[in-house]
Amino acid sequence: LEAVQEFQVLTNQYDAEFGRTAGAVINAITKQGTNPFRGSLFGTYTGAKITAKDFFVDQNNLEKPDTSQTDWGGTLGGPVLRDRAHFFYSLDRLVYAEGRSNTFAARPELDYSNTQRMQLWNHMIRYDQQLNGANSWSARYLVEVSPTYDRISGRRTQVARDQEYDVDRTAVTTWSSVFGNTRFNTLRAAYTWEKNGFTAKEVQDGIPMTELPPSLTMLTFLDGFANGAQFRINGAYEVSDSFSWFVPQKLGGSHDMKFEGQYIYSSIELPD
Repeated sequence: LEAVQEFQVLTNQYDAEFGRTAGAVINAITKQGTNPFRGSLFGTYTGAKITAKDFFVDQNNLEKPDTSQTDWGGTLGGPVLRDRAHFFYSLDRLVYAEGRSNTFAARPELDYSNTQRMQLWNHMIRYDQQLNGANSWSARYLVEVSPTYDRISGRRTQVARDQEYDVDRTAVTTWSSVFGNTRFNTLRAAYTWEKNGFTAKEVQDGIPMTELPPSLTMLTFLDGFANGAQFRINGAYEVSDSFSWFVPQKLGGSHDMKFEGQYIYSSIELPD
């Protein structure tokens, strides 16, 4: 949150660069460095002692999960070359222990409460440089690593807990040019990559799934080890160009025109 300078939600009358969008457009503008060094630090903690049992844990007299949330980090920005080039860095660390519970009317001895833990590292670095009065460029790189342990999804017994592996990377570079007082152009190239997977802890530890106990599909729930082991890799490349032109006092008035071209290539891989 400390890295966001401006947040916009656009619901209609989009400019040309948002022309492919049918619903709302959410645009977050990140902070950038300045001539003085500036930074911030933050931290919050919520412990289990100030949270209550959820409804089903309390109703079925189950043990209260050990829930907590720790969030800390900071930002730092400053000059690389005074008045010409600046950097900005943001760090966010989140450890989220979340309560999960399941009850089974046909097998009450399998009722349980569980704590699943998400441990996130989020890094963002941005570089901006003014080359001359008419040209500037910037680059931004974001990486997030957020595995989740002892995850419960859906109607499963506690032995069916699994783990989520999640890594996201985004890189964007932008070149902006001014042509006189009335024309402005922005060229942008971007790359996004995500690797996401769900599998039993034992499989991630190197034990073949064929050596795990069987999964039992009951009428209303799943018992036994999680029987999925899937990784998905998403990638996307984008190149776009946006040209703005202000035409004063023509055809009965002044006019703002904007033209946009965009190319996106995306892929989905399902490794063996």
